[in-house]
Order: sequence, then structure tokens, then C-alpha cells
Amino acid sequence: MESKNNKEKSKSFHKIVHAKCGDDDVQCGNGQNIQRIDPCLKLFVGCPIMVSVNDFKKQGVVKGTTGKFRGVLLKQGKNPKVEIWNGYKVNTVEAADVEYIQCEFPKKKKNPGSKRL
Repeated sequence: MESKNNKEKSKSFHKIVHAKCGDDDVQCGNGQNIQRIDPCLKLFVGCPIMVSVNDFKKQGVVKGTTGKFRGVLLKQGKNPKVEIWNGYKVNTVEAADVEYIQCEFPKKKKNPGSKRL
């Protein structure tokens, strides 16, 4: 992430974002070592995904459907930014810059010979 003067943000900045913007409803760890879940969605081509909404019932994709991430289409004029995360160069985008993500879902198998037990 870059500031207004184009200087790279420090590791401490990323730690603050992680600590302050993590998911409030999900915690990991126990005792005094409780941490929030990372607020960044980290995807790579082929990574497994699960649908968490019922907005695509007509297409046969409902909450709990699993598939694979295939890509992302950004809004016109938007481009990924390269950031350094844990020593690695990573292409990042703001959620508001995403037109849609591309996913692959397995086709439902029709088994006419199956019997209900």
C-alpha cells in the first residue's frame, strides 16, 4: 500500500490493518494470544472457493457450492498495484475496483441409475 507521497507502507502498518480491520466475529488462538482473522482476500488461480450467498440460484450456484478461482475483471481504467507482503511482490486491487471475479464450478453429475436408499 502506498501513501500520498508514494512511499511504501511499513510492516507495522500492515500489522495495524490486520489488527484493527480483521473479522470481529472470528477469532483464533486461545488465552491471551487471541488474534483476528486477516481482512485481505488472498486469491490465486486455481485456489478453492466456497459461495457464501444465495444470489445465483438460477445458475445453480447456492450457498455452500465449492469451486475454483479463475481470475478477476477490473473496472475500466483500474489496474493492479504491486505491493510487498512478507517479502514477496504481490498484485493487489481494491475491492471497489473489481467488476467481478471469475469462478469455475463443477457440473452437476446426473446419474439416472442411482437409487434412493
